[in-house]
Amino acid sequence: MLNIVENQNYKSYELIKPSDKSLDNENIENVKHNELSGRKVNGMDIHNLLGEGGFGCVYRCTMHKRSGETISGAFKAEMNKKGTKISNSLVYECSILKKLENAGDMYHFTNLYINGQRPLFSFMVIQLVGPNLYDICTYLPEEKFEYNTFIRVAYQTLEAIQALHAIGYLHNDLKPANFTIGDKNDETDGIIVYMLDFGLSREYGTRDNPVTIVHKKPKVGVEYTGTISHCSPNAHLRKELGRRDDLYAWIFLCMDFYNELPWRCLEKDEEIEEMKLKCTYEIYCKYLPKSFHGILKHVDSLGIYDKPDYDMCYNEITKMMKEVKVKMEDPYQWELLPIEAKKSLNIRIEPRKNNAIKKQVLSKKKIAKDVDGKTRRASVKNISTKKERNHESRSMKKAHSVHRNKQQANDAKVVKNKCDSKQNQKIKEKKNNKKSKVGLDDDINKKSLLNEEFLSSCVGDANDAMEKKLATFEIQLKNKMENNKKQLDRKNNNA
Repeated sequence: MLNIVENQNYKSYELIKPSDKSLDNENIENVKHNELSGRKVNGMDIHNLLGEGGFGCVYRCTMHKRSGETISGAFKAEMNKKGTKISNSLVYECSILKKLENAGDMYHFTNLYINGQRPLFSFMVIQLVGPNLYDICTYLPEEKFEYNTFIRVAYQTLEAIQALHAIGYLHNDLKPANFTIGDKNDETDGIIVYMLDFGLSREYGTRDNPVTIVHKKPKVGVEYTGTISHCSPNAHLRKELGRRDDLYAWIFLCMDFYNELPWRCLEKDEEIEEMKLKCTYEIYCKYLPKSFHGILKHVDSLGIYDKPDYDMCYNEITKMMKEVKVKMEDPYQWELLPIEAKKSLNIRIEPRKNNAIKKQVLSKKKIAKDVDGKTRRASVKNISTKKERNHESRSMKKAHSVHRNKQQANDAKVVKNKCDSKQNQKIKEKKNNKKSKVGLDDDINKKSLLNEEFLSSCVGDANDAMEKKLATFEIQLKNKMENNKKQLDRKNNNA
């Protein structure tokens, strides 16, 4: 009934095992899943309600260790299926978290501490996290992320999706409310995005053959799966879903964060479904940044058995990050909210150090293997390497900037010397040229020489002086040409 799951953050912890007498004193045999505030369950103190859904509730709880220390967690309770003593979806969710833990890829997933059953409900206790991305967006201008935060959230959510696919599961209900940031009490956890709620997840393949994925046969007319605003078009067609459909939902998630969904103004499910089935690649492109168009085209081309090219997606997003010079550990938009908004969202108020994420990344991320047996990129670990390079490149940039300034000054001197020597050489040649013309031709040559000197001159005050000099000489030359023309006209008239 009670299963304690050890995880990498709490390898040595041992909870106090409640005695039979204390369990009897809890007196929760007839208590429903939504009536647990202020009670004890398996020796844990259940506190305030954090969230509530159609079949379950999430509470804040306190677990007690034998050492006397306490651990805070999120206590999730769901009503048992009628005629049984378990909640199938909650058991399924525990199973997925255990598989993710065994795969060594818990970076974007909550640690599972305990799970068990009571007569009217089943429960699991997971790592405490912060607000979900939907709630965060309600505090942002136009309820969407600014570009620098958007691209990094897109990257992190894709990492979570890939990790889930790597153990052979689809999520089937990707939406902003099912992604959260970390708990406010952990400085580095507040910029990590976590994936939640695997109630609609299902296995799309098996590990019987580690090289070739064995897929289940596609079905037509299957039960509708997901949330209507973010689910794949194939869900509306009641088709069997594959990894491409999680990627479709991710695309809609990105649209929602960056711009808005094309069907946002529609209220009826039938109208939303109709519009989603009519939308084309060209329409979707209008709601995404240009750099996402290639990703969208790739997702649109996938079949039910096809494995998405995650690396291509990462590379495109990384290019976007480089274009705006943003790093994964830079401040996120929710970290810059006013204090009152932070208090309402229950997120960390104190500013975070930019390099504080490094240790968290290195300690939490492990290289995992995909379902097909190939080693999957430890993308967050790669980010930490990038961060090391970024710190190095920052100091290098300072050194290079000083070097470039000195070099520019030296180059300017060289150019000026060349200009001076070239000018002197031309003047000398001109003086020594016995056939050189006088009068107007001489002035025209002088203007050409000034033009050449101006174009090859160094930047700065020399430009201004030379420009004035050239302008003055052009006026003089123009006047002289007009006088010459008048003299020529008089001669012609006299003739």
